Amino acid sequence: MRMVVRLPLAKPETLGALRALERQSWDFAPPNGTYDAARRNLELNVGRACNNHCAFCISGKAVFDEKMWVPLEKAKDEVRAARENGCTSLGFLGGEPTMYPHLLPVAAYAREIGYTRIALATNAMLLDDADFARRCVDAGITRATISFHAHTRRLEHAITKVGNAWDRKVAAIRNLKALQAAGFLPDNVSVNPVVNTLNFRHLPAMVRFFAGLGVDDVRFNFIRAGGNAEDTPELCPTFTALGPVLERVVEQNEARRRPLTITFGEFPYCVLPWTLHANEPLFRRYNGELRDYATDVSIFGSPKKEDDKRLRFSWQESKRNDLKQKADVCRSCRHDVACEGVWRAYVRLHGDSEIRAIRA
Repeated sequence: MRMVVRLPLAKPETLGALRALERQSWDFAPPNGTYDAARRNLELNVGRACNNHCAFCISGKAVFDEKMWVPLEKAKDEVRAARENGCTSLGFLGGEPTMYPHLLPVAAYAREIGYTRIALATNAMLLDDADFARRCVDAGITRATISFHAHTRRLEHAITKVGNAWDRKVAAIRNLKALQAAGFLPDNVSVNPVVNTLNFRHLPAMVRFFAGLGVDDVRFNFIRAGGNAEDTPELCPTFTALGPVLERVVEQNEARRRPLTITFGEFPYCVLPWTLHANEPLFRRYNGELRDYATDVSIFGSPKKEDDKRLRFSWQESKRNDLKQKADVCRSCRHDVACEGVWRAYVRLHGDSEIRAIRA
């Protein structure tokens, strides 16, 4: 169990002393930027079919073959191979993995061969059925990370393009939290909103809403402007506009008697609130990449093609080498080694002038 120590927000007059302390002691991330690299994780993409139509979905332009489900035996073979290669954590990706017809037997098989953490990355629409939610945890699911992007019905509808998405996700969270209270889901229930132009001004209100549902773990992931978002670049807000909102999220959370677990994912380090840069333990708590496991992703081609092959790749290396980039100024930043950089899609839309070097 991770002990969370509440720390006060840094006052301006204390920043100099904190920066001096940071210069002396802050060397917390290994070269790949992963804080918990000791635990290996496999994310298995079971197919890209989905029952939401999110405006920013990176898989929104998937062709028919990419939406086909991975056959049961092929999925089990991949899970077994990853386990033999040292993985103890498994995640199901989509599309929407709760639609996958073999979800329960693959989860049960993973538990049988020694996986201790089995997670669903889900929009949770089908988990509004309490019986199905119970069967998922009975099969071995230990964690659910829910793609829930708004605190109101109207906004969730605008983002997901599904009229009853908000109500079904609320019902799903209540089902999952009840199961957690009964001793299931030991690796928690979290929500993973994608930060975009439609919702970013509402992040503090979203935190309050999720907390009201009993959720104590929120991961805000910055939009990658691909897939559906390629046609609507206005969905990608600027870091300059986001900065004050992220600051308010931290301030609001730290004012709680018991702060929630809130993390920011896929943001360049320099974009995170200066409050975090001035306080090492706060930075560790709020920086999402420092909490991630070393992750391989497995994606399969069409089950109908004879030349169908599995593609497995390191998610951290893919981001560093292919999906993100650094600005020239990054070379003089103290976080250059650990920080993954900024989405290439963001630079195409907004340039890199907002990126700055953190030197002190």
